[in-house]
Amino acid sequence: MPSERERIVIIGAGASGLPIASQIRKETKEKDITVITTGTHIAYSPCALPFVLHGVIPDFESCIMKTPADYEAVGITVLTQTTVESIDLETEKLETTAGVIPYDTLVIATGSYPFMPPIPGVDAEGVCVLKTMEAAQQIAEGLESVMNAVSVGAGVIGLEVGSALMARGVNVPVVELLPYVLPLILDPDMAQLVHNHLLDIGARVICGAAVSEVLTDEAGKVRGVVVADEEIPCQMVLMSTGVRPSTKLAKDAGIETGSSGGIVTDSSLHVKVGREYLPNVYASGDCVEVIKDFTYQRTISPLGTSAYRLARVVADNIMGRNSYLLPFTSPNVCVVGQLQVGSVGLTTHTAKSSGIQTTSRVGSGPSAARYYPKRHVITSKLIVDNSRRIVGGQIISDGSGVKCRIDTLSVAMASKMRVDDFAHVETCYAPPVSALVDPLTLTAQSFFDVC
Repeated sequence: MPSERERIVIIGAGASGLPIASQIRKETKEKDITVITTGTHIAYSPCALPFVLHGVIPDFESCIMKTPADYEAVGITVLTQTTVESIDLETEKLETTAGVIPYDTLVIATGSYPFMPPIPGVDAEGVCVLKTMEAAQQIAEGLESVMNAVSVGAGVIGLEVGSALMARGVNVPVVELLPYVLPLILDPDMAQLVHNHLLDIGARVICGAAVSEVLTDEAGKVRGVVVADEEIPCQMVLMSTGVRPSTKLAKDAGIETGSSGGIVTDSSLHVKVGREYLPNVYASGDCVEVIKDFTYQRTISPLGTSAYRLARVVADNIMGRNSYLLPFTSPNVCVVGQLQVGSVGLTTHTAKSSGIQTTSRVGSGPSAARYYPKRHVITSKLIVDNSRRIVGGQIISDGSGVKCRIDTLSVAMASKMRVDDFAHVETCYAPPVSALVDPLTLTAQSFFDVC
């Protein structure tokens, strides 16, 4: 006899899966909720892991916000160290290492996995990827015998982990295939500020070159890497070369994936099989293909904030509300050494590659009144299209003030605001926390300058 209570099963206990479970449980106790994960630890912040390695956060346990027992206490079953082997969409059952699990409503939130470049030695002992808490713990344990570590990839994770290790006295050369650091979120002129800061804190930065081989000793342990015919000695290699959506389980079940590799859904996040969207099967998080604002290209947005945004749409629809997903500008912020770096929307490169003509301005201003003793320099870049609509923004500070301004730009871009209007937006002022004219306002006003 079928269960009278709706059985909701969520595959994945990351930044999308658990918020879906929690939101549904906040609204009703009349549904059975089961979350399945291959991991041991749940409800922790992966974004915090570099700062544990740095020593700013004292230990990994501090990153854990809830345990499976906490979820069990509110009626959410969490199956850890459990693998879903297949999805049968016809019988609405999952084959798992814990047995067969039926569902009435299914959510696929399988996340993403690290991309590893196909080079010799990439599987050697000492090649690390920071993706999970278990991986971070292994990196921390291995650091005791590491004097030199090469960071492969100068994206957010590569630079955050690299600067964390430098703070612990490890020599860290950074190698980036593309011509400049943080190439997915910054333009070359803004990236140069980060590049210079990395040099200031003692890093060697190699851009426009690839690691062609990981060298090993007789025991199979890392002893160096080869970059443009140069051997760079090291005892650890940190691979930060991007992620790919984890969609094999979905594809094996016949669920469609798109050009980005992510799962195809409608705007309410129902998955697609053949020509139909399934009313009781959703996808959420890093594994989902989303639409990029302004270009309307299909992409993935592997950010914690994006995963949570998707989770709210899924939870709303399971609870009977007609929520839908709007295009993404993917606002983000990171910390590299003593710099805060943020961006939102398009870079000039992504705009140009999509056929969007743009104009940009760069400006700087203080985070507090010029006479106030404690202040930082905030440098911002605004990118506008031919209609003068703001389509991108990048901000760097040597102290603070980036996050709130990126959020401001995100709201402005969601509102399709033109730079002419943004330049006249009211802002607040007090000498310890702001200049009379905000640095971002100064950059917006510079679009009117003629000399």
